[in-house]
Amino acid sequence: CGSPARTSRGVAVTPWAPQRWLTWLLKDSAVYGGAAALNKGMALVTFPILTRAFSVDDYGAMDLFNVVANLAALAIVWGQDSAVVRQLADESETSRRRDIVSTSLILQAALAVVATGTLLLAATPTAKWFSTHADAPVLLALVAVQLPLLVVTANVQGLLRWTFRRNEYLMLTIVPTVGLASTFDHGAGVCRSPP
Repeated sequence: CGSPARTSRGVAVTPWAPQRWLTWLLKDSAVYGGAAALNKGMALVTFPILTRAFSVDDYGAMDLFNVVANLAALAIVWGQDSAVVRQLADESETSRRRDIVSTSLILQAALAVVATGTLLLAATPTAKWFSTHADAPVLLALVAVQLPLLVVTANVQGLLRWTFRRNEYLMLTIVPTVGLASTFDHGAGVCRSPP
């Protein structure tokens, strides 16, 4: 435990120290778990604001299309963010690691652009399939515009989590929730019922 650090392939190897590993585990659990809890907690903060701003029908339509946005982003990412991290663990060459990350991100960005274009072109009939709300096409267009950002965010969050860049991860985990609520609050102002 008190022996000096050895080197392996030019990389310092820290000797086993249970207290250090436990501290590291607790700190990472607090940061990443806390960020996830704070992200979910933001929904509790924005809920009263949005329910005051929207009627029951408007809020229901907005929430429905929020779920559609998340499901569409999930379908586009489809676990590639985790697969990339797994491939990075096996690869030691920096240029190869960059190729893995960029190839996955380009593929997902292309899928997001195609999905965005398709949803924008077919916004009216597609939106009517999801909801009978009068402004459903506007909400679906907002969802479509968000897709590329949601996909990039999911990938970057995964990379930051697995490369242990805590501060950047915290910012990227918390800010999109506030941004999404703000997008619906300001961008979907056409959905507000007249007084």
